Amino acid sequence: MTHKIKVQMFGNFRMDYNGAPFVAEKMHKESQFNRMMQALIHYSDCGIAKDKLEEIVIGERDIDAPHTALRVIVYKTKQKLAQLGLPGKNIIYLKGGIYYWTPDIEIEEDAAEFEKLYNEACALEKQMPQEPESAETVCDERIKEIEDNMLELYVKALYLYKGEFLAAYTGETWIAQEARRYHTMFEKIINEAAYILRKRKQFKGLEKLGVYAAKVDPFNEWEELIMEAMVETRRYDEAEELYTDVVDYYLRECGIYPSSRLLEILEKYSNQMNHAHEILENI
Repeated sequence: MTHKIKVQMFGNFRMDYNGAPFVAEKMHKESQFNRMMQALIHYSDCGIAKDKLEEIVIGERDIDAPHTALRVIVYKTKQKLAQLGLPGKNIIYLKGGIYYWTPDIEIEEDAAEFEKLYNEACALEKQMPQEPESAETVCDERIKEIEDNMLELYVKALYLYKGEFLAAYTGETWIAQEARRYHTMFEKIINEAAYILRKRKQFKGLEKLGVYAAKVDPFNEWEELIMEAMVETRRYDEAEELYTDVVDYYLRECGIYPSSRLLEILEKYSNQMNHAHEILENI
């Protein structure tokens, strides 16, 4: 039988073991157990150095013998894992100063899959011609094929991102660093996918992209993609209504106005609008 732990790191932290919820409610309140599992799972492909794991799990707490404390925490974690039904006694093991997760229990982590898809898309991007002269040597069919594959990878990665990496734990230094790194990838995915959709005039896809991005990454003005799609498909009144709703939402939730980028979209296409001057005057 194949044993698998499926882990959601984006947004809410969740672990399933063989299809069933893995961590009992009481476990969520035990921060050392959570810290241990998050670190071991996230670095399960290459292991994690003993000193780094100690820093993550124990942190700056005043403990006389942190090395001993870490060994005790590892031991207790293994006991809890056994109580939860995971097979084997050597689930976590130390070798050459590195803590490893057993290869007998497969890890499926959304963040790892997200990064894998991102890297595959970046590798394809390098195959695209970078200069106008080189574009002439690459046939349109080949460019379309590369873009098709890139867009497919971007969309798969996008829907794995359900919010900030371990959003409830960003007070931890390593988690905050990883959250920033993944968010940078997420931004590139959105922008590159939008570029391809815009180039192909696939504005329904662009709108869908903006709706999802605004949902999982609020207050970063991804609504501009929705508004752009509305304007390009001549839904000017809807674009005006969206702008008003976004301004109200930002003011209510954050006490700030969105940047001028949203208004610039309306102004850019104002000459196409049936009631452009009226709309802009209202705004």
